Amino acid sequence: MKAKDSIPDPSKLEDRGKRELAKILKDVKRNHSDWNFDRATEIINEVRKEKSDLMEESQAQMMWRSYRILEMIGVRDQYGEQAWRDLKSKMAEKGWTKNYRRFNYYVFKALAKVIGTTWPDIDPPEKPDERELQKSMLDTDTIRRAIRRREMLKDERKHGEREVFCLALSTIYGVRQVEIRRMQPEHIDRENHLLRIYTAKGNPRKWHIIPEPVRDAIEDFSIEAHLPRTRQGFYYIFHRIFDPVSEEVRNSTDYNKPGPGPYGFHSVRRRLLTRLGMLKDEDGERQFEKQEIIRFMRWTEPSESMYGTYFNPPEEWKKEDQLALDRKIFKHHPLLDAWRD
Repeated sequence: MKAKDSIPDPSKLEDRGKRELAKILKDVKRNHSDWNFDRATEIINEVRKEKSDLMEESQAQMMWRSYRILEMIGVRDQYGEQAWRDLKSKMAEKGWTKNYRRFNYYVFKALAKVIGTTWPDIDPPEKPDERELQKSMLDTDTIRRAIRRREMLKDERKHGEREVFCLALSTIYGVRQVEIRRMQPEHIDRENHLLRIYTAKGNPRKWHIIPEPVRDAIEDFSIEAHLPRTRQGFYYIFHRIFDPVSEEVRNSTDYNKPGPGPYGFHSVRRRLLTRLGMLKDEDGERQFEKQEIIRFMRWTEPSESMYGTYFNPPEEWKKEDQLALDRKIFKHHPLLDAWRD
């Protein structure tokens, strides 16, 4: 796959890693004619092979992130200390957060390793302090306004149903951006109205019920045709949904300055979690146990002594238990009723 003219059609490749490699090489051919094409191919292909033991989405993310680093600092023979200083400077120019700089440090380190660079003794960027980790959270009224104008979203854009699909996943399940990116057509069981979500951090894959008010938004959407696969793509989708209903969100981003702004799909996830945790029953007690919310939001469940270590029921039991929890949650879900309007 070294010659520019021999790049295979990505859609005909079954292996996800090879498919992403072909997509990247087509992008290189289209946008970087001045690069050493063979060297770029060699670098990305080495990342693909080195990360073949990861989940498909994680492998693809490492390949694309490595490619974006090449776009920032160029194709080189070595990626050592000088290359890192150049990348740090570029990330500072883009105004990236400390967390995102740390993430790219580890991607860069992996990139250097796979192409044989002896890694110098360089510390990762500092962690953000607690104050910087106080993340943004959308208010409930803003989210409800976005849901109410879902039909306008469809009319405003050629693929407006994509924005409505993402809005449904975000407001009903509190999905993370990466969980939307991992969606594949086979993850929607339209016959039984079920949705499978591959969690962001390798936790068990969860089946969720698709409640009736959002079935059209989720089940009628063509994932394969219209869902983007890049972080930036979802960043723009989020703003197309929420810019029209929130001046704060609209003014939070400088579109002339690349990089994520303070708001994103996690801003909806945080609000949903907070509302679920604050719900009270008729006796004034919490509607849901903390553990139930943890499971619904797809976090790793903390073990209780050795119980959590030894308890390992069959997959079908886990699935039915999860669906029973969904039915309980959806009776009191704080945003589901907005989809009935």
